[in-house]
Amino acid sequence: MRPIAVTCVIHPVKEQVAPALDKILTYCEENSIPFAVRTFNPRKYSDDCTFIEKLPSIHIYKGSAYTNTHSVEEGVYALQSVHAKQQEKQQEHYRRVRGNRIFWWL
Repeated sequence: MRPIAVTCVIHPVKEQVAPALDKILTYCEENSIPFAVRTFNPRKYSDDCTFIEKLPSIHIYKGSAYTNTHSVEEGVYALQSVHAKQQEKQQEHYRRVRGNRIFWWL
């Protein structure tokens, strides 16, 4: 199962960060989701130029693969849904593995 990671992209000059970012940071800390903050840099990161419409915003990754980009305001809900889906798949995987072990011993 590929872990989720969140990267917040902020404006390189403005120091004020949206209060909604605190909600995302809190959610990530509570659920042990890696979280990083960096400045907008379309030369170095092609995802910035392609997907960002408004700063600050967040990129959500599964493993090292890009998943999607959201504004910070809607990012909490998007992150919760991605995290819930990942946990559901993980539980299904554990049930399947546990079921195979039991069957194997019979």
